[in-house]
Amino acid sequence: MKKITVCFLVFAVYAFSQCLGSPLSGRIGIKTGVNYGIFNPEEDDENLTGMGFHIGFGMGLDILNTLALDLTPMFRTTKYGVTENNTTASLSYTNLYLPIQFSLKAGLPVVAPYIGIGAAGNFQMGGKVKIEGEGVSFEWDIDNEDLEQDFFLIGAVGTQIKLVKMSVVPEISANYNLTPSLVDENNPNNKIDGTNVDFHFSVGFYMSL
Repeated sequence: MKKITVCFLVFAVYAFSQCLGSPLSGRIGIKTGVNYGIFNPEEDDENLTGMGFHIGFGMGLDILNTLALDLTPMFRTTKYGVTENNTTASLSYTNLYLPIQFSLKAGLPVVAPYIGIGAAGNFQMGGKVKIEGEGVSFEWDIDNEDLEQDFFLIGAVGTQIKLVKMSVVPEISANYNLTPSLVDENNPNNKIDGTNVDFHFSVGFYMSL
């Protein structure tokens, strides 16, 4: 994980160093929002769904006002739960999320819509299982050896709204997990396979360099 983070930072510093005297422009800021996760088990069980949030430090590189490269390491929480027979079982995680995204922008001077594709590594740092029902609640930590490192593909749409020396960037993205599995809330020694998509509803606030 440390090597990946260092590579991200080295690449970002190199990219920004090329901005002066070229058709490139850099920006830094924060990106935050909420995420809605859906996990569909391979068996015929109901989908597990839930809300989380994310926040991170955004670094962007714009090329000729048409292409963009964004690196946004972020902290995010995810939750997947289901209610059956008045009992709710849920799995919640804290994650380090490392996305890189390439975008094609309309190139308009003030409001520039864009579409983006990218990839991300997700590193679960901690997790909990919670069972609630009939006025009783049980909660326990997920063992570290059961935490996952997943790889996501990203598709995004958004708009860059350019202001004086800064920009505001609302965005919606679908994050498709290529390596999905969850701890079985009924038997923590087992894993549940399935499909997983997380939808991010974000807004970024960036200062131009």
